[in-house]
Amino acid sequence: MMNQLLKNPDYGRRKSMAGEIDMTQMKEDCLQIQDELSNVVEEEGEEEGVKNCEMGTAPLGNMRASKLEREFDFVVPMCKFRGMDFFVGDFPEKEIWKQPLLLKNGLRDAPTMIGNLMLPSGNLVTYLQMPDWFDDWDNIPEEREDDPPDVKAFKRFFTGDLEYQQLRLKVLPMVVKAPYLVKMIAPDPTLNAIHQPMSPVTIKKVNKVVDPLTGNTTAAAVMEVGVDFHTSRAIGRLINIVMPHLGSITLDIAFVVAAPWGKEGTEPSACLGVWRIDKVDFMSFAQLPEHPVEEVEEEIKDI
Repeated sequence: MMNQLLKNPDYGRRKSMAGEIDMTQMKEDCLQIQDELSNVVEEEGEEEGVKNCEMGTAPLGNMRASKLEREFDFVVPMCKFRGMDFFVGDFPEKEIWKQPLLLKNGLRDAPTMIGNLMLPSGNLVTYLQMPDWFDDWDNIPEEREDDPPDVKAFKRFFTGDLEYQQLRLKVLPMVVKAPYLVKMIAPDPTLNAIHQPMSPVTIKKVNKVVDPLTGNTTAAAVMEVGVDFHTSRAIGRLINIVMPHLGSITLDIAFVVAAPWGKEGTEPSACLGVWRIDKVDFMSFAQLPEHPVEEVEEEIKDI
C-alpha cells in the first residue's frame, strides 16, 4: 500500500529511521559474536562461560544499533485514523452521526470525517479526525499560494458542491491476505471512483455546536460520507460471498481525493486516510440500539 501511495508526490510524507536490516552485515556480526562466545567458554571453562554470557552480558564487539536503521519515506494522511466499527442489522442506517451510542462515546469530541458504508448486513463505519486547521464549515481557511498540494486538494473538497465531491472521492483497496475465491473478485489495487450508479455517494455536513453562554464548543463539526452498497443486488451478491471469509481477510484501504478521470489539466490530490482491516471477527460485531421514540416519530413525520 505505502509503495502505491508514494508514487504520488502530492501526498505529505515524512522520513522514518526504522528501516530494513542489512542481512549480510548482520550475518558477519553474528558470526563474530559466536566466535567471541566460543573463546569465552574455552578460557573460563564451560560452566563459568555460560554464566557470563547470559542475556545482556554477551560481548557484542562492533555491533551497533545504527547498523539496523535506514531512512525511508512514508505517506502521512491528512486525517488521523480514530477507529472503525461494524454494526449488524437488517437495514443499514443513514446519517449514522445521529446515533446516540456514537455521540455518547465521543464521536463529536473532535472534528471528524465519517465513512459510512451501508451494506446489506449493516454498517461499516470509519472515523477520520480532520486536520488541526479545520474548525467548522462556516470558517474553512482560504486556500493559500504556499499551501502544500494535499492541503489545497482537501480545502477544495471541503468547499466544493456534491457533484464536485462525488467525482473526486476515490478509494485505493489492496488485498494483503485472503482466500483464493475472495482474491478472484477483489478490485485491482488502483484508484477506484466510489460514486457509481451501483454505489451512489451522499455527503452530509454538520456544523459544530457552541454553548451560547460560555462560547465553548459542545459538539465538533462532522462530515458523513455515505456509500449505498445495499440497494444494488449485484453488489449485495458480492458482499454475501465475502462476508463468510472476513475472519481470514487482511485488507489495506486508503481514501483519496483526486481529479476525475479524463479531466484535462493538472489538479492537486490528497490522501485523506489509511487503515487496515485485519481478520475481522464476525461473532464480535455489535448491534446498534434502537433510536428514541421521539426521534422515530420525527422521521415518520418527514416521510
